[in-house]
Amino acid sequence: MVKVGEIALKIAGRDAGQLCAVVDVVDDKFVLVDGLTRRKKCNLIHLEFLGSQAKIKKGAKTEEVRKALKEAGFDFKEPKEGEARDKKQKPVKIRKSLQKHLDKPEESKLDNKKESKIKKVVKKKTSSKKE
Repeated sequence: MVKVGEIALKIAGRDAGQLCAVVDVVDDKFVLVDGLTRRKKCNLIHLEFLGSQAKIKKGAKTEEVRKALKEAGFDFKEPKEGEARDKKQKPVKIRKSLQKHLDKPEESKLDNKKESKIKKVVKKKTSSKKE
């Protein structure tokens, strides 16, 4: 039977290869794990127990679990907290019909209204790109 505080290595899923500790026993097949992994309910089949125990209470917080793992002699790099990413500017999209007239204006036979309309659209697109 699995006990709270047992240290394991996840061998399946997104967090495979990560160190974790049992925080709560859900039933005979599932436990709640936390540590370097995300706090999740995990099947016992997906865990490889290392035979050591961390001194934590049932339902311990993530910081407490990580501290107990370090005290148990496991060295690991603290995972970074999520930081806001810089948004990339999307490329300016110009319709193919407009692009053709921009590439070869001498070949296109447009009246003045259409030509001015095209220039306005392109100007609007390029000005929004600079911002």
